[in-house]
Amino acid sequence: MTWYVIKHIPTGKIIPCANGRMDRGGSWVEPADPKENLPKVFTEKRYAKGWLTTWLKGSVETHMSRDYESGIVDDIRNEIVPQPHRKRHEYKIVPVSFRFGV
Repeated sequence: MTWYVIKHIPTGKIIPCANGRMDRGGSWVEPADPKENLPKVFTEKRYAKGWLTTWLKGSVETHMSRDYESGIVDDIRNEIVPQPHRKRHEYKIVPVSFRFGV
């Protein structure tokens, strides 16, 4: 079976899994050494392409307004913080396969 990872061409680093709960925080990850980090793996090339397109737009900051007396969240809004150092031509989607055995 073939999976896909996103590779940073100039450094050879890969996009790692996010460390947040349930892989949250993916917009904040940066390329990392594949020997020291688990790669973010996609089952289809189109999923990797869509994720990369969104990631290149920037990191997402979530802002919440809460009524502290009732505990009710009044407003949640996401703001995209541009990351100008992320450039599409520096990334490629690479097919990979894993071998499992004894």
